[in-house]
Amino acid sequence: MNNINLRKKGNKFERIAKEYFRKLNYKIIDLNWYCHWGEIDLILEDNYDLVFAEVKYRSRDIFDINEVFTYKKKISLKRSIFNYLKENEDQDKNWRLDLFYITISSGDKSKLNFRHFKNILL
Repeated sequence: MNNINLRKKGNKFERIAKEYFRKLNYKIIDLNWYCHWGEIDLILEDNYDLVFAEVKYRSRDIFDINEVFTYKKKISLKRSIFNYLKENEDQDKNWRLDLFYITISSGDKSKLNFRHFKNILL
């Protein structure tokens, strides 16, 4: 699959995640925020906390945190988050990293399963 198709697929699942968070009354701050170090899929506000959300899709319903957050991905996310906080003068604000994990249902291939993991440690 080429990069353009992967980006289209990624955008589709990020829109699903955005709607999920919107229904939970999170405030959407930014979508696909980029810096030198990488990309943050969603930046949200939950009450007074900043939430950096990583959106992942897998075609199988098997969860492996080490596959989702490789060493390289952890470093990229940390640097990106700290860069965002510095650029927006939010260093004193409480923040967390959440994972929005989407898989295809093993029983019904037309159904998607969502899992929201809060406060992932890097």
